[in-house]
Order: sequence, then C-alpha cells, then structure tokens
Amino acid sequence: MKINDVGRIGAIQAYQKTNKTKASNKAEAKRDELQISKTAQELLKVQKNDILNPAARSEKVERLKEQVDNGTYNVESKAIAEKMLKPKTGIFYE
Repeated sequence: MKINDVGRIGAIQAYQKTNKTKASNKAEAKRDELQISKTAQELLKVQKNDILNPAARSEKVERLKEQVDNGTYNVESKAIAEKMLKPKTGIFYE
C-alpha cells in the first residue's frame, strides 16, 4: 500500500492547533470590566477618611454630646432640609 500526501495531515494538524490557540486567546482577551462612578469614588474617600481618622469623628461626637447636655445644641431645620434635598455628593439630581 502506498501512502501519499503525508504532508497534508501535518498541515491539517497544525491548522487545527492554530485555531484552538486563537479561540483560547479570544477567550482570554475578553475580560470583565468594572467602572466605578465618580460619586461612588467620592463616597469611598469619605468612608476611608472616617475609618482612617476616627479621632476627628470622635471629637465631633464629644462636642455634640456636650452641647446636648448643656442645652446649647441648636438644630437648624432649614439647613438640614436643604441638605436632604440637595446633597453635595451628587447622588440625586438638583
């Protein structure tokens, strides 16, 4: 028996390997992507600041406790209402 075109088998196998490599490269090239909004980044900064600098927060709490105990704490309802409706963080539309 005579076998011809042995080279074609090698070429076909090389082609199949190349296609498998291309398919795996495409799968590797597609990666999940995450984009964090500016608002979320700002909130994260505030949160990190509170965590990394608890002394400033505790000083404020102590000062407010003293004002409440002394009866000198003044609630500015108008300022609170404005901040509730138009927060500086940009979460809500103005």
